[in-house]
Amino acid sequence: MLAEFAPYPLRLPYLVGLVLTVAAAIVVLRLPEARRGTPEPWRPQWPRVPAEIRRSFLRVALTGGVGWAALSLYLSIVPSYAASLLQTHALALLAAVATTALLASSAAQSLAARWVGSWRRDQALGCILVAVGLGGLIVAAPTGSFAALLLGALVAGAGQGLAFLTAQEELNELAPDERRGEVTAAFIAVTYACVAGFVVASGLLALAVSLQRAVEGVAAALIAVSLGTAAWHAVNPRAGAPRRRAAAPRSVAARR
Repeated sequence: MLAEFAPYPLRLPYLVGLVLTVAAAIVVLRLPEARRGTPEPWRPQWPRVPAEIRRSFLRVALTGGVGWAALSLYLSIVPSYAASLLQTHALALLAAVATTALLASSAAQSLAARWVGSWRRDQALGCILVAVGLGGLIVAAPTGSFAALLLGALVAGAGQGLAFLTAQEELNELAPDERRGEVTAAFIAVTYACVAGFVVASGLLALAVSLQRAVEGVAAALIAVSLGTAAWHAVNPRAGAPRRRAAAPRSVAARR
């Protein structure tokens, strides 16, 4: 909206974003941190995963990675995709697609944190919602439907929020206390690898084929991976401890 209606469209949105980021950082630094035992000095954490949890780690990390890859697709190339489909350059309208995905993710995480459930079942459900939402990208192409794009962003964002929150929760339970930082670093590395792989692939494909075909191809690949991950979770959805609503959830970035 700033780029569409306010002056200095190439500068003002970034300045406002910078101010809001600083304000958010101040709030985060003032939040109490739940710790167990004696805090250790901060040190770089190399990505390492103990052998006994690697299989479960891969399942959880793939859940986080595929969810963020889908959301990053909406944040990076989907606005250009929407512009070509809808034949419009209305920046506020195009940004609504990415904004819807982010808000849906945030709302889903807030709601999921308040109910008791199953980590594997909820991650499977989140992956399925991601796949359904990405289907909206593909459906929107032949119809030129903005509603399909918006609904797809809503569903995919909600799925990503549910899947990522419960993946983080299960990761915190899987990781030994003394290895939590290393396991978390590995989780983040896998997430960014998935984001980079799928989003860069969409850009490379767009150089060889049309933008529409590139987005559809990457969306189809993400749908396949999402459904495969959901099936992995569904093999034994009751395995492990159930999710529980906690008054002070342990941070995935605990300095251990």
